[in-house]
Amino acid sequence: MRLRLLGLVAAVPVAAGLTALGGGPGALSAGASAIKVPCAPTGAPAGVVSAVVGTANSQLGIVETLVNKAHLAPGGSGTVSTTGPGGSVEQGMLTLSGDGTTTTLALALAPSSAGPFSSVGGGTFTKTVSGAVVTAQLDGFSWNYSVATAVATKLKHQGSITFTYTQVMDPSHPAPGISRVTTGTFTDYEPSSTDKHGLQSGSFTVTDDPGVGMVFQASDSIATACKHATAPTTTQEVERAYGANAGSTNLRIDYEADGGVVAPGDHQAAVTCNAHVPARGSYSLNKLEDAITGATIQAQQSGSNSGSSPACDPVFGAVPSPTDPTTDYDFGSTPTFPGEWS
Repeated sequence: MRLRLLGLVAAVPVAAGLTALGGGPGALSAGASAIKVPCAPTGAPAGVVSAVVGTANSQLGIVETLVNKAHLAPGGSGTVSTTGPGGSVEQGMLTLSGDGTTTTLALALAPSSAGPFSSVGGGTFTKTVSGAVVTAQLDGFSWNYSVATAVATKLKHQGSITFTYTQVMDPSHPAPGISRVTTGTFTDYEPSSTDKHGLQSGSFTVTDDPGVGMVFQASDSIATACKHATAPTTTQEVERAYGANAGSTNLRIDYEADGGVVAPGDHQAAVTCNAHVPARGSYSLNKLEDAITGATIQAQQSGSNSGSSPACDPVFGAVPSPTDPTTDYDFGSTPTFPGEWS
């Protein structure tokens, strides 16, 4: 019995869905470009989450290879391996449930085929079919790369990541009839061996209906190398995008930061918008406020959001004012995008 990681269609692998989270119409790193704080962390939450997603994409590619190589019969188990950077070996120990619906995976990593192998994580994969609706899920999938493991196996990152990934295929919804939801956390994560910041911890959720729109939410605690920043900078970011017309996407990114590189008693708020319908335009606002009163300390704007073709699509709600704190984005709200069905 040949298993596929998704068991859906080859054109829509899990890995492709995760890759899309790191780029696409809004390019998640776009939110950081509007943030201009001296000695600021690079990338805001989206920067590190893009790195996390890249790691996840790489690992899920390995998982898919392992599952496809296993050729397990219901109730069976097996061990398969793949070779990684510098000759390192990732070993997957898989078990298929008796009814053939759930694959349990345990991952181990070693500098070479000679070992020693260290446990780095695992999870479960399930697939259910109800009529024309097919649901595939990676549940509680996690891995943990310690500094020693990362160095020994020549990996470019370290830390732990846990996430759940669900994909639903339902032909009754707009083509291609696919919805993906990814929810994850990262702890003491270092995106690369050359990263200039300290270890980062946070969480993220992405809802992605290909061809329709997406919502990205993330929070992050970033330790920086700034001499005046004795504590991490805590950040939040929400990105929303949807297909406003054929081939055109309207986007908005909201961001806030406190502590660390943001001076004590200050609060940073920012918004970036890009519109293609009804006309092409862009706008960004970045401001520092008094954390208690909300009074604006300083504000920077670029582009235009006025006239009959505003850069900030009204479907995303009111646009923060440079001087009125009551208009700031509410990060406690539940963001959506037009046409969302997941």
